[in-house]
Amino acid sequence: MNVNPYAFRRQTATAASISLLLAITSLNSGAKNLPVSSSEKTTPVAAQTTKRNTTTLDQLRSGGLGFTQLLLTQRKPLNPSHVYTYHAESLHPGGGLWICDLSGNKPKLKKILDSSEGEILDANLHYDGETILFSWKRTMQAPFQLFTIKLDGSGLTQITKDDSNNFNACWLPDGGIAFLSDRKPAFAYCWQTTTPILYRSARDGSNLVRLSANYLNDFTPSVLSDGRIIYSRWEYVDRPAIPIQSLWAINPDGTQLTGVFGNRSLSPATFMDAREIPGSQGKILCVLTSHNGPCRGAIGIVNPMLSSNDQESITNLTPEINIGRVDKGSGNAIRGPYLNPFPVDDQYYLVSKKGSIELRDYAMTTSIPLLRPSPDQLGFYCPQPIRKRKRERLVPSSLHPTTASEQQAWATIMMQDVYTGLGEFVKRGEIKQIAVVQEVEKPLGINPKHRAFGFQFPVVSCGATYAP
Repeated sequence: MNVNPYAFRRQTATAASISLLLAITSLNSGAKNLPVSSSEKTTPVAAQTTKRNTTTLDQLRSGGLGFTQLLLTQRKPLNPSHVYTYHAESLHPGGGLWICDLSGNKPKLKKILDSSEGEILDANLHYDGETILFSWKRTMQAPFQLFTIKLDGSGLTQITKDDSNNFNACWLPDGGIAFLSDRKPAFAYCWQTTTPILYRSARDGSNLVRLSANYLNDFTPSVLSDGRIIYSRWEYVDRPAIPIQSLWAINPDGTQLTGVFGNRSLSPATFMDAREIPGSQGKILCVLTSHNGPCRGAIGIVNPMLSSNDQESITNLTPEINIGRVDKGSGNAIRGPYLNPFPVDDQYYLVSKKGSIELRDYAMTTSIPLLRPSPDQLGFYCPQPIRKRKRERLVPSSLHPTTASEQQAWATIMMQDVYTGLGEFVKRGEIKQIAVVQEVEKPLGINPKHRAFGFQFPVVSCGATYAP
């Protein structure tokens, strides 16, 4: 069931709608999820919703939500063949970095950086509220690289310079950055694109450290309040290839890799763009989507405190999008317009919908279109409030300096209880042996037309545990 823990928590909620360079227009989606029949369209319920929306819009304009400006990226929509190929497919030049000022009756846009010859994928604002870390394909022939720039457009600096894609970066509380890179020679088992994984470095790109041992893709890292990095991870040894892209967390030094949610969830197939909701005791706002197709989908809240895989932990904030069930199907039928959710606080979040930017509340009573580009414009994505913010908890490294030979050595793994997590279907005493599966990277990109056996090349243990 989809129980919303935020419902009715606060009645001074949101919306009214403003279009780009237009005055406020009528609300077209704020009451979508309220129980209002066609005969009740002009009842006090709808009027009350509009009043709440107007109140929150006024609060936003006056700075009552802690900001009046947004950082935005502008580009054409991404329509890759899979959620893990957004760094390599359906890329087009145009757009840039923008500031949107919401303090007046009409939104005002100011361009920070033009990208008419390339594409900006994403951006992340520093704790100081002034420095932007972003992924930029400067020309369409170049890979994505990480850059920093000030809000006033000064100080443009290239951080990564390797001949590989480097993107989806976030600031770390210790002063460094974490990001995805495909600098290792590895490709998707069932496709021909590279498989970027999680790295970290100093702010200037030095002291590069590979954090992830994944042989397939990692996605969209961000930092939790406890200082760990949360990100999505794809693999399919002992599971189907379409699910499961689940949520994981890791310390900034690469230790203590831990599953957060969805490692046995069949639908949604993918949890990505995950960010912790402030003051929520660990609830995660994220995109719920498929495996094949673009990174758009539904928006949901995941509560790992309730369970690590159960349906009760998922709240669908966009119930018009069917997200399926964790125990059924392939999770590959989710189609929705939402991406890049950003939690403003414990009441509201920003989200991009078909290139428009909206402010919504977790109670699902409000939805304010803040910025709607005209049909001939590129869309806006990655909305983030321009404001200072506190650093997350600093997690000291538990690692000691190692020699080159030690870095190449095999790890020592300890298993305390082999029955943990197996449930009631495996009784104590039944397990006699443990199989150890080495995950091997695919070092070459191969044309999918040359497949010789099913959809995999090479063949791995796919679907042995959960075959939809």
